[in-house]
Amino acid sequence: MFYMFWFCACIIMLDVKVDLYFDSTMYGHMIFQPIIYIVLGMLLQRKIKLNLHLFNSFGVSGLIVFISNYIFWMLPSALDLTLISNVLDKISHLCYLCSGMLLFDSMKKMIFFVRATFGIKFLAMLSAVGTFYCVYEDQACTSYSLIQQKETGFILLLFVFPLWILHLIWIFMKYSRDL
Repeated sequence: MFYMFWFCACIIMLDVKVDLYFDSTMYGHMIFQPIIYIVLGMLLQRKIKLNLHLFNSFGVSGLIVFISNYIFWMLPSALDLTLISNVLDKISHLCYLCSGMLLFDSMKKMIFFVRATFGIKFLAMLSAVGTFYCVYEDQACTSYSLIQQKETGFILLLFVFPLWILHLIWIFMKYSRDL
């Protein structure tokens, strides 16, 4: 049943109309589409339990690959290239799926301190990108307008703010429980 759901979700996300819908807005292309693919990758790794022990024994190498991949595909020039080339767009989707698998595998293996630090650094990066897009007065991405760039920054900040609160609550609850 799970595989049917997962396969249907991937087919829907790879559909040309759905892909064009996400690509039509900068926030859809930069925020929501990667999140969906990363979650699909995490769900797949949770179900199939691919053994990544040789590559990702402590979870740090998988985390580095996840962050590097996420940062690369969020660069304005990479966003432009995925809109120009259908092949690069599909490669980015595949990279997000693999990143989700690595992230799930890494989160299971990392100790609390590394997970907490990773969460803080990742949320700080997303906050910085959102702030950049909100305040930068030139077009960073040539495929999207300045208005869409500012919308994306605002939506990213709206998305990250509750994640900050949840992550900090998780840290303090886990830390207080360990005392």
